[in-house]
Amino acid sequence: MIPPTLSTFLNLPREIRDNIYLSVLHTPLSPTCQTHFIRSAKHRPGIAYPSTTHTPCLSLLLCSHQIRSETLHVLAIQQRVNSDKVIHRLDCTVRYLILHPSWTLFPAPPTDMKHLEVDLRFFNVEHVGGLFWGCGGPSMIFKPLFELLNRFVHHGYQFFCSPSLSSQPHLESLIINLTWVNEDNFDYKIPMRRILESREQAFKFVSSHLGQIVRMGLLTGKVERIGARYGDMEDIEETAGFEAGSEVGKEWNQWGFHWGVDPSFTQPDEANATNTWKTP
Repeated sequence: MIPPTLSTFLNLPREIRDNIYLSVLHTPLSPTCQTHFIRSAKHRPGIAYPSTTHTPCLSLLLCSHQIRSETLHVLAIQQRVNSDKVIHRLDCTVRYLILHPSWTLFPAPPTDMKHLEVDLRFFNVEHVGGLFWGCGGPSMIFKPLFELLNRFVHHGYQFFCSPSLSSQPHLESLIINLTWVNEDNFDYKIPMRRILESREQAFKFVSSHLGQIVRMGLLTGKVERIGARYGDMEDIEETAGFEAGSEVGKEWNQWGFHWGVDPSFTQPDEANATNTWKTP
């Protein structure tokens, strides 16, 4: 028996239902609770992964046969007509040196993901020097950010407890946006000039390390353009022309950086999850 609310929805004109699907797909989500914490190697900061990964797109596809069919039709039109405007967004809050990733915009299946923006948000951090340079190898925060990128490329959008992907994603662009939140909640004050200078240095640091990833060829064939943004500043690099090496680099290896499939991911549910996105 069809629930009354679903029956009422399906009685709406198709054009209205399609607009509702688009609205649901492009409505930003609130960051989810992270309950599975993984500490990085060498006692470095870790990542608090969400225990589950729910997206509006997947929810629509699992709702009913008719809604699934109509959603796939809307997704096909979206990908054919407005693919350059379909942006997936990953929120990454930084609290106490812990990275908390959560999808906040997932308007299309992962197989159709072309543009990914990562919002790196720092809470209650006025001076970011300790997060990006000094003792701690290439950086305190870039280490978990690097691991997060590695898990996405090799294990998919679920990040945690997923076996390696049979085919890795191919993004046209990957942008990391740097923002700061709640900068006034302090008993002491740092001159705004020093705060802005520190943030600009952080932007340059992230851009520099992304450039190293590009030059090592780690993203060749996976991401066409990668870069960072902070305010009016932007630094984008093309990945074409760089060959992938067998190692990340001696400087990064000594701090536990790893690029590749994580052998600890052994759960066999990825194939079933991937099939959900396919047209029946």
